[in-house]
Amino acid sequence: MNVLHIITGLGCGGAEHTLKNLLSLHQSWATQTVATLDGRRTALSDELERTGVPVVRFLSPRALLKMVRGTRPALVQAWMYHANLAGAALGAVTRIPVLWNLRRGALVSADSLLLKSVSRACAAISSFAPAGIVCCSEAAMQSHIAAGYCASKITVIPNGVDSNRFRPSLDLRHSLRRELGLDDTTFVIGHVGRFSAVKAHPALIAAFAEVAARRPDTALVMCGQDVTDRNPPLSAALRRHNLNGNVRLLGFRPDVEKVLPAFDVLACSSLTEGFSNAVAEAMAAAVPVVATDVGENRVVIGDTGMVVSAGSPAHLAAGLMALFDLGPDVRLALGERARQRVFSEYGLATMGNRYRQLYESCARAQAPRTAAKPLVRSRDRQGADTLPL
Repeated sequence: MNVLHIITGLGCGGAEHTLKNLLSLHQSWATQTVATLDGRRTALSDELERTGVPVVRFLSPRALLKMVRGTRPALVQAWMYHANLAGAALGAVTRIPVLWNLRRGALVSADSLLLKSVSRACAAISSFAPAGIVCCSEAAMQSHIAAGYCASKITVIPNGVDSNRFRPSLDLRHSLRRELGLDDTTFVIGHVGRFSAVKAHPALIAAFAEVAARRPDTALVMCGQDVTDRNPPLSAALRRHNLNGNVRLLGFRPDVEKVLPAFDVLACSSLTEGFSNAVAEAMAAAVPVVATDVGENRVVIGDTGMVVSAGSPAHLAAGLMALFDLGPDVRLALGERARQRVFSEYGLATMGNRYRQLYESCARAQAPRTAAKPLVRSRDRQGADTLPL
C-alpha cells in the first residue's frame, strides 16, 4: 500500500514523534512518503530520509498536487489541523481517501486565533471531507465532538511506547546526574516538552519554587525545544523565583531515553494534552508521574502516580511533595508498576497494528468505487503497472 502522510511540520512535538514511530513499524507492508507544509528541513526530516522515507517539502497547493500525482498514494494520512485542512482540499480534487489525525485535547485560551479558526473550519467539514478521523485518546475524541467534529467518523488509536528504547537504567541515571552536577540523593523532578504556552512552564517553575523552599535538596531538570537559558521568558521566570542554581535546562534532547532514568518523578504541567508521550515514556522508564488532569493523563497514569488540577502551581507542588514524602522505595515500586501498565495498555506494536487495520479498511472501502470507473493503465519508470490520478 502506498501511503502519503501530510504534516504541518517535522519539529520535535508529539505528533511528529508518533509519525516517526508509525513509519518504522509499517516499512514492511507500506510504501510511505511524508510531505511537510512548512517546507523546513529539520533533524527529524533528515532522520527519516536516512531511514529511506522520502520527505517532500513544499510551500504551495500546486506543488502538493504535483507531488501527489507523482507518488499516486492509495490514501492520504493528514496530521494536525492545518494539514487536515490541506488534506481535505487534496481529497476533493483527487478523490483519494483522506484520513485526519487529531493529536491534542481541547483548545485553550493560550492557543492562537489562527489555530482555533483552522480547527473550526475542519469541524464544519468533518462529516464529509475525511474518510475517517483518528484521535489519539478518548479525551481528545470527546473534546473534538464537543467542538463540532463528526462523531461517527472518529476512531481512537492511542499512542504507543517502545519498550526497547524506554527503560530504567542505573548506569544512565548515574551518568546524567554526574554530568549535571547532581548527586544520587538529590530529589530530581523532570519535565519534557517544548516551550509553549500550553505546556505551562511558568506554572511548573512556580510549583517547583514551593517544593524547593521546603526541600532544598531538590532539582528541576527540563528538556525540550527552546528550553534553554537563551529563552528570555523562561530565564525571567527562574530569576523571579531565584531558582537558577536548582534548575538545569537541557534544550532539545533527541536521546530523551537517556535523560528519563535520571528523574525521581516526572512533572506534567500542561493546560491541554491529547495523549502525552512524555508521560507514557517516563512511565516506561519506571519513573512515576505527577500530571495535570488534562487529556488522557488520568487514564494513562491510573494508580501509578498522581493527577492534579491544571493551572494550579499549588496543587502541582502538593503532588510533587506527596511523591517526595513517599520515599525512594515506594517511588521505585510505583515506577515499576507504571512501566508494566504502559506496556500492557500502550505498546508500540499495538498502535501500529491498529493503524494498519484502519488503512486496509479504508482502502477496501474505496476499492469498489475505484474499480467501477474505466481505468487507463500506464507504465512507470520500473515498468510496473500504475494508475494515473
